[in-house]
Amino acid sequence: MSGRVVDARIALAIGIALVIALYIIGQVDMPPDDPLYYAEFARDIALHPGEAFANASTYPWHMRIGLTLPLALLYRVFGVSGFVTNLPCLAAAVGILVVAYIAAPTPRAKAFAVVFGVTCAPLVRHAATLNVDLPCAAMIAWSILCLSKRDRPRWLVAAILTWFAAFLIKETAIWAAPIWIYAVVIDVRATDLRAALRRYAPSILVGIALAAGYLALCAALWGDPFARFRGIQDLTYAHGWTMHDKSASEWLARLGWGPPVMLFKMFRGLLAPALLAIWLVRGREAIWGVAALSMALLFWFGSSSATAYEPLPLWPRMVLPALPFLIIVAAIAADRGLDRIVRRRPAVLVASLLVLVVPAAMFYAGMARRPRPETTAFGMLRDELADPTRTVVLVCGDRWFPTLARYHFGFEPPTNLLLASASDLPPLPAHAIVWAIVDTERSAPIPEVLQIEALHLRPLFAQQHLRLYDVDDVPRLRAALDQR
Repeated sequence: MSGRVVDARIALAIGIALVIALYIIGQVDMPPDDPLYYAEFARDIALHPGEAFANASTYPWHMRIGLTLPLALLYRVFGVSGFVTNLPCLAAAVGILVVAYIAAPTPRAKAFAVVFGVTCAPLVRHAATLNVDLPCAAMIAWSILCLSKRDRPRWLVAAILTWFAAFLIKETAIWAAPIWIYAVVIDVRATDLRAALRRYAPSILVGIALAAGYLALCAALWGDPFARFRGIQDLTYAHGWTMHDKSASEWLARLGWGPPVMLFKMFRGLLAPALLAIWLVRGREAIWGVAALSMALLFWFGSSSATAYEPLPLWPRMVLPALPFLIIVAAIAADRGLDRIVRRRPAVLVASLLVLVVPAAMFYAGMARRPRPETTAFGMLRDELADPTRTVVLVCGDRWFPTLARYHFGFEPPTNLLLASASDLPPLPAHAIVWAIVDTERSAPIPEVLQIEALHLRPLFAQQHLRLYDVDDVPRLRAALDQR
């Protein structure tokens, strides 16, 4: 084994260790939207799978079982915690790093892949927050890695299996279709149609079997083989980010400069070698460039609905399927460009590394200092409830806090905690300790939050937009809420 291969493997081990360390220090409060829904549904599956699916809707967070089933298994084994909740995304980040390492053709390109991976802020940022996009991106990357090794039919079968796994996580997996079309065309041109069909036949049969099995599963669980498709279509104009009725200037921004500006803000220095790949990446490695371009263009111009043209929002996580392929093509281009460009100008290499490393180091240092106000506030509540003789009523300022409270107690809050809605305050037990929790940014328009803020209660904890108050005069709080 050559020294360069050993060095590349050491670089991969160090890179994985860095990603895990950044995962540990980069934990954030549970976002009160899709991630919370995924966590709640996974916990329901872990406890009562039959009831969970019997009561499930066709909303996306119930249909994306490629994420919720593994998370349910983790909850079953380790219990609910922030560290466990985000493990699927950590596994995805590590998986993307490994795919990039394997896909890079030379030891030096492998080292570049590791460097580009650990300095790619979106990879590490999204590894620490539960969502479907990074795991889906990882499974698509594994699928295309298997597709790139399609000289043997078993690799094509593995490609179909991992593609199906990506689809179970998120519908974005269908974006891999153009890459399969590219591979088929290349193979037909290299041999002939009959030989290509023989090569792809086993994977086609496996794909048909998987599709039939999935349709049967949907029919059994949701009463409709096309339940997932219909669930997505039902949300066409229900999304908070829908472009329906938007102005012409907003459409122009979304379909014009918006996506490239967002890509630049996300990937910055990584885009330079990735763009050089247009000229430097050829032959068998061209499939990675096709994958990167396909993912970027399908995000840019694709639709989230088949019944109306509904572009995806300009949210960074939506374009994460392109991330593994950008890392790979950037690594290959950097390896090949090093001999053509950098050898004549060594300063280019130093400057390029600084452009990557310095912003990443600053971002990761910021991650370590990032506050977690909700985690801290619910930790204070946990300490208060440690005495079972004390009863605490938590008055929740918006609809998210009851579910967030249950999440922070592993979805099993103690019996001496009572959760009350500020919008419909029930009679409170005598001698109970009453606290109120609000988020002044997320819940700013809610009248109940404004009324609670107007009382100038004694804050037990205040950080960023979160406030935890001690309500020492319940009648006064009730009178204020009745006036809303």
